Amino acid sequence: MTRWVVAACALACLAWSATSGVPKCEDARAQLEYASKRKLELRGARGEERAAARERAVEAYRAVHYHFPRELLARAEAAFREGELRRAGGDVDEAREAFESAAALGAGSEFRARGRLELGHLYRRSNRWIDALNAYELVALDEDAAPRHRDRAWLWRARLQARLGREREACAGWEHVALEGFDSFDRLEAFDEWALHLVERGDLEGAAGVIGLCGELLAERLAEQTRQGDRLRRVHARMRSVERLKAAIEARRKLREAEEEERARETRLDQGRAPRRPPDALEVPRPPLPWRPLRVGDPDRRAKAYAVGVELELRSGTGTLRLEVPADRLRDAQRVDDAPAEVDVERAFTELESAGAFADLAGSRVELLVVDGTRPEPPAQLCEHLLARLAPAARLRVLLCTGTHDPATPANRARLDVWRERVARMSPRAEVAIHDARRDAFRRDGTTSRATPVELPVAFDSADRFVVLSDVKHHYFAGYSGPAKHFLPGAASVEAVRANHAFALERAARAGHHPWHANPARRTNPVAADYCEAFELALRGRPAHALVTIGAGGPLAWIGGGELPEVSARAFDACDRLGAFTAAPAPILVVETGGAPYDDDLYTAQRALELSREVRAPGARVLWIADCAGGIGPPSAREHFVDLLARPLDEARRAERSSYALYSHKAVRFADYLADCSVALASRLPAELVRSIHLEPTSDPNALLAHWLADDPRAEVLVARGAAHRLHLAR
Repeated sequence: MTRWVVAACALACLAWSATSGVPKCEDARAQLEYASKRKLELRGARGEERAAARERAVEAYRAVHYHFPRELLARAEAAFREGELRRAGGDVDEAREAFESAAALGAGSEFRARGRLELGHLYRRSNRWIDALNAYELVALDEDAAPRHRDRAWLWRARLQARLGREREACAGWEHVALEGFDSFDRLEAFDEWALHLVERGDLEGAAGVIGLCGELLAERLAEQTRQGDRLRRVHARMRSVERLKAAIEARRKLREAEEEERARETRLDQGRAPRRPPDALEVPRPPLPWRPLRVGDPDRRAKAYAVGVELELRSGTGTLRLEVPADRLRDAQRVDDAPAEVDVERAFTELESAGAFADLAGSRVELLVVDGTRPEPPAQLCEHLLARLAPAARLRVLLCTGTHDPATPANRARLDVWRERVARMSPRAEVAIHDARRDAFRRDGTTSRATPVELPVAFDSADRFVVLSDVKHHYFAGYSGPAKHFLPGAASVEAVRANHAFALERAARAGHHPWHANPARRTNPVAADYCEAFELALRGRPAHALVTIGAGGPLAWIGGGELPEVSARAFDACDRLGAFTAAPAPILVVETGGAPYDDDLYTAQRALELSREVRAPGARVLWIADCAGGIGPPSAREHFVDLLARPLDEARRAERSSYALYSHKAVRFADYLADCSVALASRLPAELVRSIHLEPTSDPNALLAHWLADDPRAEVLVARGAAHRLHLAR
């Protein structure tokens, strides 16, 4: 029977050879060489001549399968070369089939990995993201694949993960190649893309750390006096991330200077001095505005713009987005209190000392709680002054409070290095640690009246007192960020955080409400009440003090010190006066998240919608400006945030506290927000992802706003500036 099959195959091959015009060579290698010569005929050919030459080369490679069916490796190479020809000719389906054959036949050769890489590229170009990821992953995890192919797969997989908003997976891929890659050029490319990604999402410190690590780990190869060493040095000198980082640092510097200038201008106004006016400005009515352009152009042009249309510069990521609004349609939001900033550092430390924070330090073990790398910290001089005052303690331990954030991110590692350097200079005996909600050892201090387990680090048992360095701003469901949150969720276990955050599903969990608020009417908030009770249980009678600021990351607007509950209440009052705005609800609301780091990703940026939700009229149209260069947020949030939000809105809103999963409150509150308004998002997120979560992507906010205004000639536009860190209340 076998002889008949072989004979039949031989006859079929002879028939195919006669019709194709491809002769049979003496062996498979010679057949491949013959096909390679046919491929060379494409050089210099154009139009129909080139297409015909391509078909002849394809037939020549296909002859390998017909003439030598048992030579699997030769067939794998032939299939791969056919795939290259098909792809170059635009025959995507035929190319995919050829690369699939190469991968299937190529076990033990380079063409399995190369075929899968090309499949990944085809899927990626066709927007078949998941298929592309799977193809790249097969190569990345294939131990038989050549190291250079595995590294390329890791790199392409990281790029695609970043495009899909999976920031953590993307950074892990770049880090893998950068630290463990086979080829120095691939490693350099991974370092460059990793740092570039961090720059784009506003993590300049993390980017600088990655660039420095690159120079350190590749120093030996960069110093080689060889042709390859020369080439590597040239590539290293052209790293895109270095120039982008320099530009971003300069932009940050200019932004801070502009903010300082704005504060100085507001101070002059408060003191009764009129603002400076351009000498040639036209006398036109100018509506009161809650903002000031970062760059002022030609005075005549600017005056005419006020008369016809106002050009706003809205912060998006590390840059700006220009939006034009008719002057007579623009509405103003008023600050609750125009009182000047209250920054008296000496008084704040006196308050701390009077409250007993520095008493008997020589016999005390002190736990100093500070923020992690995801949040701006107070000025370095303030941090170091507090550290110096606590240095005489018998034992000092500094803990970076991460909550459920990953402690190993570049931003957190950079912040940890900063504190280690400070401690080494100012208090060498002190310890520095970073919280890990999933791996640390915890001790249970009972449960709250709402059944939340109070699980905090075992290391807290050895502390005699606590000092917290904290910034305060409005928090969309916890009332305010502040010192007490450094215990729960800041230093708590995942289970404790999950139980506490489940109360975010309740409508009473909202910004500006806290059990320690001076106004009795604003003391109901189940999330805040729960973590404050946990704080009291954790203390077990031990003292807790706090140095509290408002405005960390920029010029401070307020500072105070004292016992933790007392100074928190004063900070909440100052936060309401300095950081809250009021306006009548508007039919068109423009929400400027506030730029990096507030709009680094969708998960973080959502707070801007929450803090401005009171000033949208029923059925409002909302234009949301959020760069989201970091994608959707932490990978752990995908299932219970984006995937849940992608369901029908009614289904997402029905989540119950008893079945609450960490992060799902984001989706529930988002779905509730969308129930009575429509939201258009100007961001870097893929349009298909934005539509999947019931938002409308827009790449032209000006055209969209013009359409809305034309659709409703009487509608006014309210702009909520810096909404991620400013509470907007309805008046």
